[in-house]
Amino acid sequence: MGRMIGGWCRLVLLLGVLGIAGSGCAWYDGVVERQDLRLNAPAPRAPARVTAPTVPTHHTAPGPSNTGQHQEAARLGKEAAALRVEVATLQDRQRRLLSQVGELEDELAARDKQIKELNDQLSGAQSGRKTSDAEWQRRLDEQRGSLEAQNRKAQDAMAKKLAEEMAAAMRKAEEESRKTTVASVHTVRQGEVLSVIAAAYRVPLKKLMAVNGLKNDIIRVGQKLKIPAPSR
Repeated sequence: MGRMIGGWCRLVLLLGVLGIAGSGCAWYDGVVERQDLRLNAPAPRAPARVTAPTVPTHHTAPGPSNTGQHQEAARLGKEAAALRVEVATLQDRQRRLLSQVGELEDELAARDKQIKELNDQLSGAQSGRKTSDAEWQRRLDEQRGSLEAQNRKAQDAMAKKLAEEMAAAMRKAEEESRKTTVASVHTVRQGEVLSVIAAAYRVPLKKLMAVNGLKNDIIRVGQKLKIPAPSR
C-alpha cells in the first residue's frame, strides 16, 4: 500500500506541474480521507467467550496490529500534509509565472504598438516631405515661368518703345535736316540788320542765328550768312 500511495503522490505532483494540480490534489485528498477512515476504523472484535470472571491486576498493552496501523496512518497523514504544502507552493509559483508571462505579453504588445505608431509617423513624415518637395518645386517652376514671361514681355515692350523712339528721332532728324537745308548765301550789305534779312527770306531769326552759329544779332558788312530753306 505504501508503494501505491507513493505512486499517487508522484502522479499528483506531475499533474500540478502541468497546471491541473488543483483537481489532482482534491482527488488525492479524497483518496487519503478514505484511506484514513479505513485505517482508523476499529478492528473487528472476536466473538466473546464465556469465561470465569477475573480481577485485572494491570492494564494490558495494545496489540502490535493496532499500533502498526496507527503509525502507518500517522505517516501517511504527514506525507499528505507535506504534499499539500508542496502542491500549494507549485500552484503559487505557477500563478506567479503566469502573471509574469501576462505582464511580458502586455509589455510586448505595448512595444509593438509603439513601433507601429513610430513607423506610421515616419511613413507620414516621408510622404509629407515628398508632397511638400513636389509642391515647392511646382511653385518654383510656376514663379520661374511667370518671371520669364514677364521678362520677355518687358523686353518686347522695351524693344518696341526703342524702335518707336528711334523711328520718331529719325523722322525728326529728317525734318530738321529739311528745315536746315541751306537754300542760299547772303552777303551782308551796308545798313542791313539780321532781323530784316531773316524777314526778307521768311526765316525765323533764331533759326538763322542757329544755322550761322551766331550768339547774338550783331553782323558786319560783307559777312556771308547761310540762308536756310524757308518755313512752310
